[in-house]
Amino acid sequence: FDRSGTGILAAQDEIAVAVAGALQVRLSDLASAPEARIIDPAAYDLYLRGTFLYHRRSDGDMVKARDYFEEVVAAAPDYWPAWEALAGAYAILYFSGATVTAEVAEQGMRNAIEQALRLAPNSADVQVRAARYHRYFGDETLMHEHLARAYELGPRSPLLLAEKSGAHSRRGEFHEALVFQREAVSINPVSALYRSNLASVLLAAGQYEEALSEARRALELNPGNSLTATFEVEALILLGRFSEALELADHLRDEDRRQLYRAMAQHGLSPDRAASAEADLLLADSNPGKAALQAILYTFLGEHDAALDALESPGASTQRDLRTLIFSPFLQPLHEEPRWQPLVAQR
Repeated sequence: FDRSGTGILAAQDEIAVAVAGALQVRLSDLASAPEARIIDPAAYDLYLRGTFLYHRRSDGDMVKARDYFEEVVAAAPDYWPAWEALAGAYAILYFSGATVTAEVAEQGMRNAIEQALRLAPNSADVQVRAARYHRYFGDETLMHEHLARAYELGPRSPLLLAEKSGAHSRRGEFHEALVFQREAVSINPVSALYRSNLASVLLAAGQYEEALSEARRALELNPGNSLTATFEVEALILLGRFSEALELADHLRDEDRRQLYRAMAQHGLSPDRAASAEADLLLADSNPGKAALQAILYTFLGEHDAALDALESPGASTQRDLRTLIFSPFLQPLHEEPRWQPLVAQR
């Protein structure tokens, strides 16, 4: 930003105003947000480290972010932003199914939300965290109450906009979801997370060129995010750019996704499935955790019944599979199959 005037404080104020204007943040949206208590600089440094890792989301980052936030609330128990962030970290850990049990993650999430609500009931983001908790655990009445309160407090909260985008996506309303996810990105254009989410919704909406562009912008902001890297490969496959997809798939850290995308790209380059050892290996795997990936590959190969069989197999019903069912553009050919809706409903 270009600026005039002298003095460090004046410059800071001027830059802050310029940033707020560039991000189109309305002061009316922030008026009801509670002030956070000033805390020890060392504790605040831990909070910033945790926040960075929470948004970066490379392998192991969420556990480290959780640990940083736990240290902050131990040192400054009245610092509500750390409780709100801790609730978000536990939510990610709950659905990842790694490093902590579901019970530990659920308890951690619930405790963090209770503390955040006690300290900052007028924070839109805290209300969104509470709404998500009740959505995860089946209390739709409380979910809607917290969402309504969040909308009253901060209708342009990016977290709220992302939640509204997700609600439309879960109903298969991807074009409506795009409206809210685009707005979240417009408010915070340097968030790799929001751009990555936008790429995901664009893929589901069939807008593959823009999805590829957004995935690459997100990777510029956060090169270490393995999920965003998969969106880039998916977009290339959907665009029929199989050679590029195959090259990038080789660099994915997720071994299962690497195997899947290599099989798909190889089939795209040579439609004779018998020639693809990658496809045969994946489809022969009896691990129920591979069911969603097998369904994607079967659908790509045009074998819809086999894809549905994989999704109906014992042990295949997980929250991660549900996200795949909802968002994967590769599974959209199954949506017209009679077995599809019952399959989604039971999850």
